[in-house]
Amino acid sequence: MKRRFCLPGLSLALTIIAGSLYPTPARSAEPQQVKIPLGGGHELPGTFFLPSASTPAAAVLVLHTRGGIRQADVNYAAALAEVGFVSLAVDYYPNPRYDADNLHHPGYVEDLLKAVGWLQSRPEVNGQPVGVVGFSLGSKAVTLSARHPAIKAVVSYYGVYNLRILPRAMGRK
Repeated sequence: MKRRFCLPGLSLALTIIAGSLYPTPARSAEPQQVKIPLGGGHELPGTFFLPSASTPAAAVLVLHTRGGIRQADVNYAAALAEVGFVSLAVDYYPNPRYDADNLHHPGYVEDLLKAVGWLQSRPEVNGQPVGVVGFSLGSKAVTLSARHPAIKAVVSYYGVYNLRILPRAMGRK
């Protein structure tokens, strides 16, 4: 009977010791509210995070679901900064040309690429790779833009997996 109680205690102790061997990620700087110019007087608002390190870092653009940006998207971007990435969570919906009912708007990809360009222009990125993470509707934009040379990595969470709809989504028949 003593052995059963000993194993969980030993497991807990080893976990604590092993965890203490790894450095805790540094906290990122406070988020900054930014607006990326899109042309035509439109802007793409976003929450921008910098890692604590002062050297240039790879960047990740975070794209929201059809339901719009949520705190979870901002938290995801913050977590990326905590582990060393420059990150930006953008919100498509303040722009009047978007709404949740217009899922095939070609501007999604255009604006994603402008946000990627904005990240690339930042001194905190300075030539480092830029990746894009999309959730649901955001993953559709990620899938449509995945082959663009400015984008070095993509992650699509619960997104578009029927590739036959992509030509229609890109305005082709």
